[in-house]
Amino acid sequence: MIRNLQIFLLVCSSFTLGNREDTITIQVLVKNLSVPQIYLASYWGDKVTVIDSASAGSDSCYTFKIPRNTLKTPGLFRLIFGRSRLDIIINCTDTVVRVHTYYTNPLDSLRIRKSRENESYYNYLRHKEEYNHRMSLLHQLCKYYNPDEAFYTEIIRQVKSVQNEYRKCVTRIKKLNKGSFLNRIIKSEQTDWAPVQMDNREKIEYMKSHYFNHVDFSDTLLLRSPLLTQIVFSYVRIYANGSISRMEQQEIYKNVVDSILAKTQGNDRMHAFFIDYLSHGFEKLDFDAVTSYITEKYLLENTCVEEGRKEKMQYRLKHARLLSPGNKVPSITALDKNGKTIRLYDMDAEKVLIVFWASWCPHCRKILPELHTMYQKHGPKKFAVLAISLDTVRTEWERVVKSNNFSWIDCLEDTGWNSELANDYFLYATPTMILLDKEKRVLALPRTSAEVKEYLF
Repeated sequence: MIRNLQIFLLVCSSFTLGNREDTITIQVLVKNLSVPQIYLASYWGDKVTVIDSASAGSDSCYTFKIPRNTLKTPGLFRLIFGRSRLDIIINCTDTVVRVHTYYTNPLDSLRIRKSRENESYYNYLRHKEEYNHRMSLLHQLCKYYNPDEAFYTEIIRQVKSVQNEYRKCVTRIKKLNKGSFLNRIIKSEQTDWAPVQMDNREKIEYMKSHYFNHVDFSDTLLLRSPLLTQIVFSYVRIYANGSISRMEQQEIYKNVVDSILAKTQGNDRMHAFFIDYLSHGFEKLDFDAVTSYITEKYLLENTCVEEGRKEKMQYRLKHARLLSPGNKVPSITALDKNGKTIRLYDMDAEKVLIVFWASWCPHCRKILPELHTMYQKHGPKKFAVLAISLDTVRTEWERVVKSNNFSWIDCLEDTGWNSELANDYFLYATPTMILLDKEKRVLALPRTSAEVKEYLF
């Protein structure tokens, strides 16, 4: 009898716990919001993926019900309502999170209910913003006083006071949220400000050498937020230098890549993520030398990187190797718009610019007239242009050529990306420009008309 009662109580207890904990409820009340739906999105580094939507109830409250068994790990999630955004932490302990705010001013009007971790998160963000603001002001103020002045000593004292106050605040928040996802964020987000006594150059060097002091690249859970990608992006920006050439900048960025990826070694998943992140980032910036460097040194050997991505980058690497400065390019034989046979190696000019373009490419339509103005001023003996369209519809190519009244050599590869020429040059984008010397050796791969001009003169 007692044994049967124990079994009954155990089953009832399990049933009650199961009903209480089988879902996580996110309730969002946004005043002055008139959209029919809002969205919940998850983070994977800098990528945001919508995972659920909610419609307004009779009380104008939007409610998400997340099955607990689908939430394998805690993380930062994004609420998207109209043009506004709010991030919240969803963990494995909260059963209800209530968010109250105004659409026009979501951060300042934000109220969190039923989630100590989220209350602490926004409390932490406010203190961090205030701390960084005060430290920035003190650093600026320090420039106007000499070390032997009394007020300079007072600034130093204030810096120490502000730092101690912030440390105590962070310590309180961490004690209140032991073992939480928030504490993982706080641990890796702390910044070591350079001593105020340093000049700007010394501060930059200090920042470079201390930037990752607190970042835990072994904690894969942090990829459930944009924190690490934000930190790495900010670190890369420190090395941007507008006073040097593009090639010099890329050489610096290669060293930056090495320093970042040295930090991620030891965690295969983290290492693969940042190989891909940096590769994509420099690819978007058209820093081909850096992208090729990452591909050759890191990406191709990493077994965690998607095979499709590897194939794409291998192709781009072949393009970069083929068109490295000093290399002679493959021969080109094509018919121009008048039916005349054109051979690249027969073109007699001090410099030759090959431009692969297409009528459907908006950047091509912008840059071609700029190049043509340059050509009219300096060509054809000093500066010849071989413009090759990858249009598959001849009339579209002819329309652009005629409307712009191009006077350089225009040719058409009407099989487009599938043409032998596209394969010979490992083309993957338009416009692709290749500047050659008289012997048809690569001088540069300019991206803009301004860069063409820079290399020409």
